[in-house]
Amino acid sequence: MLFDEIELFAQVAEAGTLAAAARKLEVPKSTLSRAIARLEAKTGVPLLYRAARSFTLTEEGRRFFDAVAPHVAGLGEATRLLGTAADQPEGTLRISAPLASGDLFGAAAVHFAQRYPRVRLDLELSSRKVDLVREGFDVALRGTPSLRGDALTARKLTNGQLHLYAAPTYLARRGTPETTEDVGTHELAAHAPSLKAAPLRPAALQLAFTSARIAVNEFGFLRSMLVAGAGIGLLPQSHAAQDVADGRLVRVLPGWSHVIGALYLIYPTARQLPRKVAAFRDFLVEAFRGAAS
Repeated sequence: MLFDEIELFAQVAEAGTLAAAARKLEVPKSTLSRAIARLEAKTGVPLLYRAARSFTLTEEGRRFFDAVAPHVAGLGEATRLLGTAADQPEGTLRISAPLASGDLFGAAAVHFAQRYPRVRLDLELSSRKVDLVREGFDVALRGTPSLRGDALTARKLTNGQLHLYAAPTYLARRGTPETTEDVGTHELAAHAPSLKAAPLRPAALQLAFTSARIAVNEFGFLRSMLVAGAGIGLLPQSHAAQDVADGRLVRVLPGWSHVIGALYLIYPTARQLPRKVAAFRDFLVEAFRGAAS
């Protein structure tokens, strides 16, 4: 069916003249005349009685206009509403993120949800590599710029850094180390995956944490242990920030840090991203702006 021709016919019939419809639609009168001629040829029914400067609808043309006008108007309204809805991100945003993302993205997720109340967040925390397209995820947060699947875009958000932290109660009991050599004499709580991913410098510090009495594979649990006074441990700044602000943790050796890689936002490559994905990307880029690089 010639949907474009039907719409143009309805516009002409409503305007009353070809000239008025042409001005409204900003197209030549000849374009409208040819469109109606194609519609008549397709249906085999004359829709207009044409005169030099005007026309009148045939009986069939009037019945046809009465039948299609509400549908043409409805389609126009639906298109308008679609454009309006597209201005505001909405729908479910499926996110794959590492297991240790609670402290890192909890606050960010809340702030994103507050800014975009029509977006529902569905987070799966897992260390496994996911296939975004096949498994129906919109985005993934990972420490490497590649995942399973083709045509993916990786946007670097920040470099990952670990700092040394301890509870004030522990430091009051054992003293505050002034050098990395001093750290080796303290009670230590290690994040085992970080030690394997990138050795600490100097080497003596790596050896000290490798021999730590406590080894944990999840930053959130490690943070809780440090707050409880387990000793000195390595945490990302994002995991420790609130505890530092509330006085539950103190950064040890503020001039020392350990780079463990980077954090990437990964999403399917598309000429035009869904609004919810583009909004989430832009939100995280802004949230990590100024983070350690």
